[in-house]
Parts: sequence; structure tokens; C-alpha cells
Amino acid sequence: MLGRWKNHVGQEIEVFQEFRLLTAEVISRTAFGSSYLQGQHIFEMLMKLSSLLVNFDLKLKLPGISKFFKTNDEIEVEKLRKGIRNSIMEIVKEREEKAMSGEEAESFGSDFLGLQLKAYHDTNDN
Repeated sequence: MLGRWKNHVGQEIEVFQEFRLLTAEVISRTAFGSSYLQGQHIFEMLMKLSSLLVNFDLKLKLPGISKFFKTNDEIEVEKLRKGIRNSIMEIVKEREEKAMSGEEAESFGSDFLGLQLKAYHDTNDN
């Protein structure tokens, strides 16, 4: 981030976008051990989902109708939810396959996902 800012000496920088990218990078590396580029699609879906959910609370809803008729926003929320879940599951499956085949030197990894997978696979039935 600071390297990119050096190119803007004397110019204004939109720091909201820069810090959003930095935050997403930190979360992605901490949770999945990956760079923001790998998780970029997930973060884009999360941004869309959060904006839809904010608008969701402001709309008038009739009880029982949503069971039979879904609005465009409800359909989009469901697609985003499934997309986020599928993307994360792909990362999990890829990590598990690498660990089981012995490609990864650190087995499951030392990030949050790696620790969760290690705990899952090291469970003791007793």
C-alpha cells in the first residue's frame, strides 16, 4: 500500500478504498493464508451482500408472502450466500487435498483455516 502511495506524491489519495483493501488483505491472510487476490471474489460478494442486507431492512415486507414469491433482492442474497459458501469450500477442499497428498510442508498451515482443519482431522472419538 505504501509503495503505491509513493507514486501519488503531492496528490490526493482516496484512503477509504486503500484501507478497505488493506483490511481485506489482513483478514484474508489471517483466515486463509492467501493473498487478497485469491479472496477478492469472496470480498466482492460480501460487499454486495452487505449492501443488499442494509436495503433489506428498509423495505416493507408482508408476512407469509416471501414463502411463495421471492423479490429480486431475496434471490440475489441467496445466490451470493451460496457463492460465498462455495468459494470458501473450494479453498478448504484445496487445502485438505494438498495436506493429505503431502504437498504442503506445514500440513494444514498455521493460519486460522489450517488450525481449524488440523483440529477437525485430529479429533479423538474418546
